[in-house]
Amino acid sequence: MNFIFSLVGDQDDDEWISQLLSKLDYNYCGVIFRDRKTADNSVVGQKYATEKFFHAKFKQADYSDFCAYMKEAPPVDEDVLEMMAPYQSQIMWMMERCVSREYNHRWNDYCKHIRFWNYVLDKLEIDLFVTKTFPHEVYDYVIYILCKIKKLSI
Repeated sequence: MNFIFSLVGDQDDDEWISQLLSKLDYNYCGVIFRDRKTADNSVVGQKYATEKFFHAKFKQADYSDFCAYMKEAPPVDEDVLEMMAPYQSQIMWMMERCVSREYNHRWNDYCKHIRFWNYVLDKLEIDLFVTKTFPHEVYDYVIYILCKIKKLSI
């Protein structure tokens, strides 16, 4: 089993999630933490996470910690954009909530999110995306929609 956990939130989650992960048989466990400090102070981050991702950076469409993935990731193809089309206006609106930017900047961020997460889901053969809240940031909504499109468990 390969999965991504979105653990952005309270440290209180650390104990029950550690207990859960200790009982699971998995090959890959990617965990999205609020930031690096939270990951470093977390039992989940220290003991169970195969790879750590950071909400604070992804929220800004900053994938600089994952240059290797971004170099390997192919450009977003037309088929993926077509499948994402029904959700595009919602995602673009979500980008506007926090910071108003011109359309071209938002489009580039949109494609960057899709490119990264589509590649990660495929390369790491993710079976399951677990999030404790309904996805409400751009990057986690993109993960959610891609999982839905790919018929992965959420």
